[in-house]
Amino acid sequence: MKCKDIEKLMQEALAGEIAAADSEILDRHMADCASCASEYNSLLKTVQIVSNRTAPDPTAQEWRRLRAGIRQATAPVKQPYLWRRTLVPALALTAIIVGLALFVFNDRHRQTPSANVESNLVNERLMIKEQLIFELDLEDLYAYNQEESDLDDQLEELEWML
Repeated sequence: MKCKDIEKLMQEALAGEIAAADSEILDRHMADCASCASEYNSLLKTVQIVSNRTAPDPTAQEWRRLRAGIRQATAPVKQPYLWRRTLVPALALTAIIVGLALFVFNDRHRQTPSANVESNLVNERLMIKEQLIFELDLEDLYAYNQEESDLDDQLEELEWML
């Protein structure tokens, strides 16, 4: 077997979970391969050192810190003041209502694009009429004032020309 395949068998042997047939294969390989044997012996020493090691007993001060941490973690959470629980949602609701009201009323007062176009056409017609009146001579104005319908007809003709 290759050294890479033997690594898995080494791990099983160190954990104490290797089968008898695999143990023989591992032993034969380590007899032939000095680097794998050295690696296995190094890992075996590490496992023995770690398994013989015991955890130290905590000191009295460490116990006090642990108990204080547990008390702090399990302490009841203080509830926010009543005004925080009621005022914040009330202010948020008020802001939403004001925002919606501004949106609705602002939308109602807007003119539609067609109303703007009609308004612009009316303004243009008035400007044309005023311009035509200023361009006419005073004599022509006097003559046309007597026949008002002729003036309207002429203005309509001029509007169509423009």
